[in-house]
Amino acid sequence: MYRIHKAIDTVLASFTPSVGFSTLAPMLSRIPYPSEAPKGWIPLYTMVTFRPDISYGMARRRAAWQSRCLRIAEWSIIAAVGAFGAWLLAATPRRHADALMYYFAIW
Repeated sequence: MYRIHKAIDTVLASFTPSVGFSTLAPMLSRIPYPSEAPKGWIPLYTMVTFRPDISYGMARRRAAWQSRCLRIAEWSIIAAVGAFGAWLLAATPRRHADALMYYFAIW
């Protein structure tokens, strides 16, 4: 589960444009935590460790929301793989089903 979670998190974060510190520095020198929330998908570790423009409370709220989204995506992927496996077993002639189960057991 963790690997699926991390892979989806990384893919979603890759779609978000990164904001350099040189862009944030002038604004953060005036306002510690700007009211405008950063946009896009930001991994939890990045929010808590490397983003001075996100307060801890906002990081917790975003982490809870992102965790719900990731959990839905994880279970959707697991269900799709399970459905594909069930279809594959149903579509495979009985004489090949034993060999197919053998290969799945090895994998």
